[in-house]
Amino acid sequence: MTRDLPPGTRVTLHAAQGHLPPGAAGVIVSGSGSVYDVQFGVHVRAVNRVHLKVERAALEALPPVRGDLRPFVQYACVMGSRAFGLDTGASDTDLRGFYLPPA
Repeated sequence: MTRDLPPGTRVTLHAAQGHLPPGAAGVIVSGSGSVYDVQFGVHVRAVNRVHLKVERAALEALPPVRGDLRPFVQYACVMGSRAFGLDTGASDTDLRGFYLPPA
């Protein structure tokens, strides 16, 4: 379950969007679910959620989803630059995995 990103959440692009390169920083203006209006400088662009990375501080500030699912994680691994030893001080930690919630 993903949480809706409230207006004001700082994000970066995971993939290029038109003339905007990966890593371009913006702020959520509106939207929910899978499409958000993101302001990049003076331009506002509709961006699919899968192309956005939420900064860790902004993600931690979001309201919690229904309960903590960490006890139900079946598998988790580190992906991205940290997994391949290519990380820098500015790199984030990408986690991937799955959970099985209680019945």
